[in-house]
Amino acid sequence: HFFTTPSINYASRRSFAAPFPFRGRQAQVVLQVRQRPDTIRVISLKRVLDSPPYDECFRNQDLTWFSKAYGPGAMVITGVLFRFVDDATLLGTHNLSQAGPHNLSQMSHIQF
Repeated sequence: HFFTTPSINYASRRSFAAPFPFRGRQAQVVLQVRQRPDTIRVISLKRVLDSPPYDECFRNQDLTWFSKAYGPGAMVITGVLFRFVDDATLLGTHNLSQAGPHNLSQMSHIQF
């Protein structure tokens, strides 16, 4: 079992997408997936509910998805999102949509 989220802001938090060294810079990678709806259970974590909003498009109580199944047909990786995160202020930003000039538009999408 594993966790997913509909929010790139939430998925790109350091605790989920830890920055790593890549060609002399710091980078993050997030997988984009499609999931069969019957394999998802939305759960509410107290630490998430008690936090300021992570994403203006989703309520905090809708951010954490517990995936009950895996294997063929349950989930398909549809893309790899990659970005450089060298700016220390970005790495500490709670809501990446508020990260100023280093916003989510810098995520590069690699389509399969």
